[in-house]
Amino acid sequence: MPRRDYFYDPEAPKPNSIRPAAAVALFDSGGNILLLRRKDNDKWTMPGGTLGRERKRVTSQLSTISRSVLLCVAISVRS
Repeated sequence: MPRRDYFYDPEAPKPNSIRPAAAVALFDSGGNILLLRRKDNDKWTMPGGTLGRERKRVTSQLSTISRSVLLCVAISVRS
């Protein structure tokens, strides 16, 4: 089933879970921003993802962003 986005739609179903997320704006030396095109809805987005539980601890925002950027575009992120 394809993803359906609801933007201020009063008919939208109630959420069944809340998951914290993190995203990052990455710029090159020329001021261009890195955007990714989503496969599920063909919209543009910044690299990021939901904060998951790894080894019984909540991952930090930096580790979530680092993992997502590495997986999506093979760039290592340092703080």
